[in-house]
Amino acid sequence: MAITKIIGSIHKTDKSTYRALKNTINYICNPEKTENGKYVGTQLCDVNNVLSDFIETYKIFGKEPKKKSDRLAYHMCISWKPDEENISLDKAYNVLGDFCKKYIPEHEAVYSVHKDQEHIHGHICFNAVNCQDGLKYRYNKNDWEKSIQPIVDEICEKYNLSRLEDDTGLTLEQYDDLRNKRFKKKTKSSNNKYYNEKNERYALSDYLRDDIDYFINISESYDEFINNLKNAGYQVKIGKSKKYGTYTAIKYEGMERFKRTYSLGKNYTDNMIKNRIDLNKKNNSLDKEEIRYFVPKKFYRVRIHYDFSNPIIRNRYYRIHKAGVGSVNSRRPNYNQIKKAIENIDKLQYQLEILEKGCDINTIKKSLHVVKSNINSIEKEILQKKQSIRNVNQMIKTYNKYEELIKINEKESCLDEIKRIERIIDSYSYGVEELYAIKNEYKKDLSSIKKEYKKEQEKETALKELIDEFDNPQNLEKEDKDINLEDIDNSFDESKQKKKDK
Repeated sequence: MAITKIIGSIHKTDKSTYRALKNTINYICNPEKTENGKYVGTQLCDVNNVLSDFIETYKIFGKEPKKKSDRLAYHMCISWKPDEENISLDKAYNVLGDFCKKYIPEHEAVYSVHKDQEHIHGHICFNAVNCQDGLKYRYNKNDWEKSIQPIVDEICEKYNLSRLEDDTGLTLEQYDDLRNKRFKKKTKSSNNKYYNEKNERYALSDYLRDDIDYFINISESYDEFINNLKNAGYQVKIGKSKKYGTYTAIKYEGMERFKRTYSLGKNYTDNMIKNRIDLNKKNNSLDKEEIRYFVPKKFYRVRIHYDFSNPIIRNRYYRIHKAGVGSVNSRRPNYNQIKKAIENIDKLQYQLEILEKGCDINTIKKSLHVVKSNINSIEKEILQKKQSIRNVNQMIKTYNKYEELIKINEKESCLDEIKRIERIIDSYSYGVEELYAIKNEYKKDLSSIKKEYKKEQEKETALKELIDEFDNPQNLEKEDKDINLEDIDNSFDESKQKKKDK
């Protein structure tokens, strides 16, 4: 069977724009490896002017490289096992040529069969720019099993060579699943290492919307609304946009740049803010409460059950109340402080859920034992994932070293090292493009696992705190004197209804 791999994309170097590409072409066309050029072929370019033909295509379509990240070409390899039956240099050469015609018919390419290893293998270097329309080739996820390997199998069958399924007994999907079990693990996580508000439970945009909603509710005019923002610590700028007309941009403590309110949603354009203020004024719906919710009510999930005889339960409800509200005249904490308050409320609510299962020390200790067991399991999973990332990094490093050696292959001393690395690469199941994709998925997995690890650690801290208060009840006595049950009632909507029902 023949296995196809993408060794990597070729880019400009610091010293020369086309040096890496030139050396890759020279390596592929090396007379010592190809019986003096007998097994060198080209597609849509002249065998003696491959590099200049590639460059001419870049110029025609304005795709000359301007930065190091610009792709010039791709380097692929097709190899057969040492004990492959029916394979010959001529057949391998024909397979390479047919593959180029079918997979990259409109791209210039140079290809050759090398006979310097125990097994027969071929190299292909093709122009990243399509010489018909100027579009660039792009390798997409799953291209190997969907198009590349199926084409190779089809061509191999044409020349009476075995397909991958013939030798492995596996379909392409099954073979890819087998590779995935070794290197990949599917994840539902869609996190990104960069800040992504869509994945934030309470994002900065939510914080700004909450403040704007509040100030709309207590303002009788747009000017008063702006003054309320400024008095609360906001910097305010007024600007003009072609699409939105006059707009308001705001910046609060800890923000790096101004945020235009219209970017928060259709209810936050200048016109909508003014309309909402007018509507509130007509309906006389100004907020008359003596407290202000700094933490949105949606984060309060516990229910009041009025078992306040236990000081630990009573204390939890009071702490939740104090963490999320303040007087209407007090300045709202900044975004990071609000996020910490939400984390604190989550911890207290988790403690209440545990207490409701059984308000005794043994129940809590059992819960702590389960959490510690979860932490140990997750720690092992983190170590395994980190090792997987190191393994993939080592493979990528090997591919990169191989590419670097090819770039300087004119030095005779490099040839033995190139042969050694080629043998290592032949043992890999993936090409370098796939390895980069796998590495990214591993990083997403690791990020998701670390978040789960943090949650379990927070549970451990919460349970240890409960145990400490059970063991040392005198620590609660001072705080217990300050608790006002009416304040707690006002913090939970459901509590008022339950009192009426009673």
